Amino acid sequence: MAVSNASVVLSPNLETSSSWYHHNPSSSLDLIRIHTLPMNKMTRRGLIQRVRCETSPSSDSSPLDQLKNSPAIDRYTRERSSIVVIGLSFHTSPLEMRERLAIPEAEWPLAITQLCALNHIEEAAVLSTCNRIEIYVSALSRYRGVKEVTEWMSKRSGIPVSDICQHRFLLYNKDATQHLFQVSAGLESLVIGENQIQSQVRKAEQVVKQEGFGRIISTLFEKANKAGKRVRAQTNIASGAVSVSSAAVELALTKLPGSVSSAMMLVIGAGEMGKRIIEHLVAKGCTKMVVMNRSEDKVAAIRKEMQSGVEIIYKPLDEILACAAEANVIFTSTSSETPLFLKEHVEILPPCPADYARLFVDISVPRNVGSCVAELDSARVYNVDDLKEVVAANKEDRARKSMEALPIIREETIEFEGWRDSLQTFPTIRKLRSKTERIRAECVEKLISKHGNGMDKKTREAVEKQTRIIVNNILDYPMKHLRYDGTGSSKLRETLENMQAVNRIYELDGELLEEKIRAKKDKNERIFSTRAPAMKSLSISLIRRLHFHKISPIPLSIHLNAASSSSSSSSLISQAREISTSCRRTNDLIKRQFWVNPYRNLNTHVEEPPEISSSDKEKIDLEEAFESANTTDEMVRLFKEMELSFEGNELGLSALKLGLHLDREGEDPEKVLSYADKALKSFDGDGNKPNLLVAMALQLMGSANYGLKRFSDSLGYLNRANRILVKLEADGDCVVEDVRPVLHAVQLELANVKNAMGRREEAIENLKKSLEIKEMTFDEDSKEMGVANRSLADAYVAVLNFNEALPYALKALEIHKKELGNNSAEVAQDRRLLGVIYSGLEQHDKALEQNRLSQRVLKNWGMKLELIRAEIDAANMKVALGKYEEAIDILKSVVQQTDKDSEMRAMVFISMSKALVNQQKFAESKRCLEFACEILEKKETALPVEVAEAYSEVAMQYESMNEFETAISLLQKTLGILEKLPQEQHSEGSVSARIGWLLLFSGRVSQAVPYLESAAERLKESFGAKHFGVGYVYNNLGAAYLELGRPQSAAQMFAVAKDIMDVSLGPNHVDSIDACQNLSKAYAGMGNYSLAVEFQQRVINAWDNHGDSAKDEMKEAKRLLEDLRLKARGGVSTNKLLNKALPLPKTSHSS
Repeated sequence: MAVSNASVVLSPNLETSSSWYHHNPSSSLDLIRIHTLPMNKMTRRGLIQRVRCETSPSSDSSPLDQLKNSPAIDRYTRERSSIVVIGLSFHTSPLEMRERLAIPEAEWPLAITQLCALNHIEEAAVLSTCNRIEIYVSALSRYRGVKEVTEWMSKRSGIPVSDICQHRFLLYNKDATQHLFQVSAGLESLVIGENQIQSQVRKAEQVVKQEGFGRIISTLFEKANKAGKRVRAQTNIASGAVSVSSAAVELALTKLPGSVSSAMMLVIGAGEMGKRIIEHLVAKGCTKMVVMNRSEDKVAAIRKEMQSGVEIIYKPLDEILACAAEANVIFTSTSSETPLFLKEHVEILPPCPADYARLFVDISVPRNVGSCVAELDSARVYNVDDLKEVVAANKEDRARKSMEALPIIREETIEFEGWRDSLQTFPTIRKLRSKTERIRAECVEKLISKHGNGMDKKTREAVEKQTRIIVNNILDYPMKHLRYDGTGSSKLRETLENMQAVNRIYELDGELLEEKIRAKKDKNERIFSTRAPAMKSLSISLIRRLHFHKISPIPLSIHLNAASSSSSSSSLISQAREISTSCRRTNDLIKRQFWVNPYRNLNTHVEEPPEISSSDKEKIDLEEAFESANTTDEMVRLFKEMELSFEGNELGLSALKLGLHLDREGEDPEKVLSYADKALKSFDGDGNKPNLLVAMALQLMGSANYGLKRFSDSLGYLNRANRILVKLEADGDCVVEDVRPVLHAVQLELANVKNAMGRREEAIENLKKSLEIKEMTFDEDSKEMGVANRSLADAYVAVLNFNEALPYALKALEIHKKELGNNSAEVAQDRRLLGVIYSGLEQHDKALEQNRLSQRVLKNWGMKLELIRAEIDAANMKVALGKYEEAIDILKSVVQQTDKDSEMRAMVFISMSKALVNQQKFAESKRCLEFACEILEKKETALPVEVAEAYSEVAMQYESMNEFETAISLLQKTLGILEKLPQEQHSEGSVSARIGWLLLFSGRVSQAVPYLESAAERLKESFGAKHFGVGYVYNNLGAAYLELGRPQSAAQMFAVAKDIMDVSLGPNHVDSIDACQNLSKAYAGMGNYSLAVEFQQRVINAWDNHGDSAKDEMKEAKRLLEDLRLKARGGVSTNKLLNKALPLPKTSHSS
């Protein structure tokens, strides 16, 4: 196996700056000062009223009081909640729309949680199958409920509301009930009478009951399940009925030119649908098939149930293309949310074993087979909507059977509606009893108080008993007329009229409304407290559908009026978390302060203040004392006093300010989180439209959770803040100068969180958005723009994308030279970064020049530590240029400047080792590495990231000396350190790739595979699926599979590797050509010489673009082509084709 020697590239350890700032070259960055406007007590009180009653037309009455006095009270107290179904089915909408709206079963609880959090939704259920997506809700207002649910569906799927409205159907109350009962009975299915829908209804019932958000919808699904069972038990609708699975098999057999016994069947997915497909294939005479699934357990269970003589062969999903290559018909029925087959996968498959197109029958929603596959002449694709032609054959017979079921459906509907009608008067009965009991208790208390101690215990008990008897007797007659026994519509109307009369006579409407609102509020609080983590996970996918709205530049001018008195100048700022991009070249931590709180417009149009009561004056004095507090302890003490005097929803601004102050001071994130939570609950109350304050509180929640390393929670809060801010900006609901700083802070915090989660490519997108915001705010050549450009360059270096990094780094240098001069510390940082980038691009002379200029500035500023790092960088660049003695001389000088046990000295020894290895002085090189390792072992706990990267460097040097066992051992030690650091997933992937390559190189192929598979997953998550490093790993996986005698799997891996390298490196890159050569080798190993010849010809065409520099490679490629043609004609070749494993590309860099 021919391999090439190269060094692994780990992500560099650069630190990126991340915020608004003012710069001083000789010191840390200053905080932005927030200038506050003067404010007297009267103005302050007007401001407080305005903020607290932001959604109220009048500050003199609460929202509840206003609602009590409005016509809306009739709707919310005299009308019961409506059952509504908002649905799309195969009758009304195309498959393309249904698959985007589909909700996987595992996400039903989350969807119910989100739906119940909508303002007018009390209860909810989801029914999502291959033929329908239906949302059932109990809505306080049917029209508002439908609007909210439709908007929720739109946001979740990315489909415009207008498109959903065009294809949806709406049913209310009795019609909705009857529809669900018919669905459960199979009357609404594509295949009438099929049984699987009832199990899906049963599952929906279980989910609703587990969520526990009310009894109406859960009872509805319980009764629907009962109705379905009755229909199947008492009618013939299920006799001889086909199912979706049987229809899929029937469709495939009608399209199959040959016999079922001679066709090779492949079934992907061994769930309920997959199992039914297998059963129907066996019933049709198929005795051999391949079944693929994530695990073998389900396949083994199905195999046991089959009759003797049926051969079911299990294959893992990683062999999907290899199995597809051998199949005539492929059935797919998995829950994958992304296609298993795309055009590029299918077009490389060899022709179908028989002389006809390969059949794909896909009954999954979302589809497992991309629609693009149908464009190929070699494939025929059918999905669930294509089953209509199969089931249309016995349409009349099934219609007759469905008529038998309708009386049962109507009977069950009437029973459920009667039960539901009986619930309408329960609140009135409960409130009437409560009110009369309250009156009775008050009267008894007055009586006892009047007689003083003259009433003994026995007499008191007698009074209590008799008064209760009197009240119960009085209520007996009203209660009889308030209870509905379900006997008919006239009785129901009479009962409801009695209920409304009682509500009016006893003035219960207001109490019923208050109870309803309180119940909704309590439910929402319970939703957010118990389901917040789950809700946040979905927001990750929602944010990807949003667009960033770019607006014209407006100067930033922000003042904080709501959080400071005239004597206070305290800044309301949240300190940015630093973005650690793990580039080991620059270890200096640059911290920035960012975003100011925009409250400046909240105190406008203040009315003449009314007379202040003593309690109000006390509150104002407390607030002013809090705003004037100078220490953290004082602020905390005063806030606790305010909690005793203020309502919880009145403390939002103060809680936000205190939380931000604690965050800025680096206090315990748990404390920050508690105040952020108080602020969020205050601003984000029922019925309040999301506003800037909500977004600010969410940003603080995200920051606190980031500090606690709860990255998923942080991501959820920040994504919601981002959505609110983007909408506010797009709708023009806020002044853009107020929105931008908060949006900038959110983007930077999102980058921090994604960076910590190893999702570095996504983090770059957030950094690019933050740069866009700065471009709209600052002058093009401002210092702020300089650091922002350098931050983005840092991030690109972290994912080894040096080409993208270069223009941003050059722009940063240009700005800083113009604004600060050639001798500034910022210019030195820019030049050092450019040195790293040019090294990555293998332009070592340019890298060395930038390093020289950087050192000159660092010497002038007396920055000793940075200068040492720059000198080590220079030595590494000299090694890359082959100037080994010069490199050693530099390092001998540097080592005298470092402390004995410092990590800097370890890095000097490692760089010294590189130079000595290249001079073939292996004994001296090993001594240097041993010195380095002795130092590093003492630093593992304190500096795990730096030590892990250093160990990786040491391993490379041992590898260069062919000390593979030592190299593997060190890399495994490195992996053990990195596995404890979730933010270092990218480095973990690189190290796993290196271990896998070394094991493969040294002949331990089976041991290499798990390392390579792990590396592929981690590198994809960190750098993206099309990163060149991922391509190298897939190529090596292919080489491993080929060595293990699995040419089909090898071909799959090589095809993926070639695709990635063609995109990231170009089809004529040497490594892309090697991947293509390997793919030709794999097809030859499969005996598919036509494809092997085709790809070998591509190799020749690619080498031809290299001209005379690739004469030897071209000669060898042509020899291999002739050898393949000889084999294709039936000849025998004595030449063995070598597959080539590729390590990650060699890139020189500094320590």
